[in-house]
Amino acid sequence: MLGDIFDDIFKTPEPIVKQRTELGRYALCAHQGRLYDEHDGEIETHEILPETGEHIHTIAKEAIKTSDMDLQEAADYITEELPKIRPDLQPEALRAGKYLAAEIRRFSGNRVLICEEPVTRSLIPATNTTGEVLIVTEPDLVLATIKADTIIALDYKTGYKDRTNAEAYDDFQTCVVSWCLFAKFPEVNKIHWFYLNTRLHTRSYVLIERERDEANFQTRIFETYRIAISGCDDAWPNPDKCAQCDVNKWCKLCNGEVFDFTRNPKAYLDQFVAITARINKMENVLKKAVKDGRIIFGTEGQYDDYPKRKPSNKASFKKAKDNGKEEKENND
Repeated sequence: MLGDIFDDIFKTPEPIVKQRTELGRYALCAHQGRLYDEHDGEIETHEILPETGEHIHTIAKEAIKTSDMDLQEAADYITEELPKIRPDLQPEALRAGKYLAAEIRRFSGNRVLICEEPVTRSLIPATNTTGEVLIVTEPDLVLATIKADTIIALDYKTGYKDRTNAEAYDDFQTCVVSWCLFAKFPEVNKIHWFYLNTRLHTRSYVLIERERDEANFQTRIFETYRIAISGCDDAWPNPDKCAQCDVNKWCKLCNGEVFDFTRNPKAYLDQFVAITARINKMENVLKKAVKDGRIIFGTEGQYDDYPKRKPSNKASFKKAKDNGKEEKENND
């Protein structure tokens, strides 16, 4: 039918949706982003902190929703629910959750605008051949202030990293979420951004301003998207990045052939940084495994913490005898 022909001609292509976390991997390291895409479904993490973080986020979301957006009641709900978390996760959960509850109470006078809900913004408009590119993110908590042009964004972190204010400003999450919030709230010109480092009981703060930051953030997001679709597979090693990477067992720097230093010093150093970070992560696992006095035996070696233990403060029988002998000699 003639109508069907025109429908096919003018049919809008499906939009291309990119999650903030997905793009964030490419912003951190193009090779890491590529490995996440290639090995999706094979990646395993068995660390307590990420699992604890998921529980804390779930409880916080339920607390705010069930408390009708009353942050004071939500803080009470979090405190009550923490002891119900799995026993093995409770020490970390209590440490992080109680601090989060205390921080949420500080903002109890502010009205909740968003609580872990998707916020979307168009990055690239649709064409005849490609769909519109949409960036999606889910802020943990966004609050109103007494000023119509100013809002507060809170993000909870349960990891080891204690971000400086400068690191908070440079974080790709700060970039994407702020850029999306500027679109959702056209009247907003300022965002007070807080990372609540719940495990460490610290906070990181930065002021985001539309006039100064919005265009720069968009440029950064666009370049990250371009890298993601270009097939770029460059590795950008850094001790902090590599130590927290869940796909380093497939990394070409950690597992590739050793570079010839004289042929390519830069590549050699990059591999050294990545492998060193991987070794440090492995050593941390071994340290935790032997901290109770256990010994791990390998084929021709062993790992224990005996050389690292502090000497006992208790006086030994031998030391007591030696001290007595010295006193006697001094008296003579």
